[in-house]
Amino acid sequence: MSYHSVMVFLDNSPASEKRLDFALEFAGHHNAHLTGVHLSYGPLLPFDPYGQVSGVALEWEQEVERKQQLSKQNFIHKASNAGINFDWDCYRDTELNQVLARARVVDICLVGQLVSGSSDNEINRNFFSQFVIDLGKPVLFLPHDKQFSAEFRHAVVAWNGSRESTRAIADALPLLRTAKMVSVISAIAKRKNKVDLPDVDVAAFLARHKVKVDVERVEIDSAEMADFILARIDLKSADLLVMGAYGHTRFSEFMLGGMTRSMMKKMTVPVLMSH
Repeated sequence: MSYHSVMVFLDNSPASEKRLDFALEFAGHHNAHLTGVHLSYGPLLPFDPYGQVSGVALEWEQEVERKQQLSKQNFIHKASNAGINFDWDCYRDTELNQVLARARVVDICLVGQLVSGSSDNEINRNFFSQFVIDLGKPVLFLPHDKQFSAEFRHAVVAWNGSRESTRAIADALPLLRTAKMVSVISAIAKRKNKVDLPDVDVAAFLARHKVKVDVERVEIDSAEMADFILARIDLKSADLLVMGAYGHTRFSEFMLGGMTRSMMKKMTVPVLMSH
C-alpha cells in the first residue's frame, strides 16, 4: 500500500499556510496527486424577514468568495512551483455529505487541529469530529502551533486490539515502513475486563512489512490514557502518533470517545486516525 492521492483541507486560519507547506512536502515525498479543499462556514442568515437575500448575507458571501479565491491562487502557485499534480475544490461546512463523497476517493486526508474558542477556524468545530468517524479513510491531524516535516522518523502506535486500532495500523503502513523506529504502546484500561492483547502478533505483522518495532505493554486508567501516550511521545522524541478514532452513536450526532477527543485537543505531534 502507498498513498497515491492526498487531500488537504485549507481555511482562513494562520495555521493553514503551514498545513499547505506540509501537504506539498507530503505529496512530493509520496509522489502523490494533491487535492486542495477550502472549507468555510455555511451561511447563517441568508434571507431577510421578507424572504429576500439580505445585504449582510451578500457581503458575507462576497467575503467568503474573496477568501476562497486568495486561497486558490496561493495553492495553485505553490503546487505548480513544487511540480505537484493537483486539483482544487471549495465547500461549506454545511455540505458534509458532499465533502465525504469527495474525500472517499483519495488515500489520506490532511486536516488542521481546531483550536477551541478561536475565531480563526471559521468552520463548525464539530465538522471534523463527524468527518473522521464517517469517512472510512485515514485522517492525519496536524497541530496548529508548529511546522512539521512530512518524513517521520519515530512513530508511536496506540494499540488496544480493537477494530479501529487495527484499521489505523493498516492505513498508516506507508508511514510506518519509512520510519526509523515504531513503538507500539499496547494499552488496556484498568476498569475493563482482562483481555490478552496479541502484542507478539502485532509486532510480527509489522516486521513482515519491514517495520522496525518495539512493544511496550501498559495497564492504565482510561481517563489518563491520552496524557500517558503524550508523555511517552515526548520521552521517545517521537514525531507521529497512529491511533484508532472512537465514537459513540447513541446521540443524534456522532460524538468522539474520550481518548479521541482528548488527543484532538492536546496533540503535540501529527496524529493519524482511522475509524
